[in-house]
Amino acid sequence: LTELGRARTVPAPTCHIALDRTGRCLMTASYHGGMIGLNPVLDNGLIGDETEVHRHSGSSVLPVQNQPRPHSAFISPDNRYVVVPDLGLDKVFIYKLDTENRSLQFHREVRTAPGAGPRHFAFHPSRPYGYVINELNSTVIAYSYDGVNGELVEKQTVSTLPVSHQGENACAHIELSPDGRFLYASNRGHDSIAIFAVNPEDGLLEPVDHVSVLGQHPRHFTLSPDGAHLLVANRDTNNVTVFARDGATGRLTPTGGSLNLSKPVCVRFLAKTL
Repeated sequence: LTELGRARTVPAPTCHIALDRTGRCLMTASYHGGMIGLNPVLDNGLIGDETEVHRHSGSSVLPVQNQPRPHSAFISPDNRYVVVPDLGLDKVFIYKLDTENRSLQFHREVRTAPGAGPRHFAFHPSRPYGYVINELNSTVIAYSYDGVNGELVEKQTVSTLPVSHQGENACAHIELSPDGRFLYASNRGHDSIAIFAVNPEDGLLEPVDHVSVLGQHPRHFTLSPDGAHLLVANRDTNNVTVFARDGATGRLTPTGGSLNLSKPVCVRFLAKTL
């Protein structure tokens, strides 16, 4: 990697970064600062100075929810909206994205259960559904998604944990398989990946399995572009573990592959270009 330049984003520590689907707008979320910001990506590839900062306000029911805590930003498939889960407010914010003017406009908000703590979001790759993972109460909420009006309507809430689990847990990341048939969610505490089957007719979830991540604190994971493998970043055991994925059943099997490195918190595949 060769550095081309740098620019300031929001005036607070940041925890998540996302590019829109044209590569012209860069969004950052500040968990500690309670804000979401936008920086333009210039034609020469450099990052311009931030042009917008949206500060959330309020609180919710748990001590950690004493202020807004937006955790991430996810772009809708049609690039018209940005979904921002706010763990501190128990709300999912929806912003309208204007790529021509490189700006964000508040559109609407959706409440979750008090104490849920929404953290990450995933759009279904081909159907009008969306899913949020709640860090604090270890659940996933399934929504119908109206892409025309930028609206989420709650349909179902399911636990990410087996009934037998009695200890503490905090969820982290959520992803759908490339074909949209299965959803995966990470548990920190139970230290597992929860697997759900997705009903294509209504987007509802059916539990399939829980698989040990062979480490501790799976802060992030990702599926390979072909959906054949899943890689898990286990922060507290300093390892990235590799699983083979059965496309028919959605189940995961350890391959024995593991990469040791200090406190991995995110893992991504590099898109190959010819």
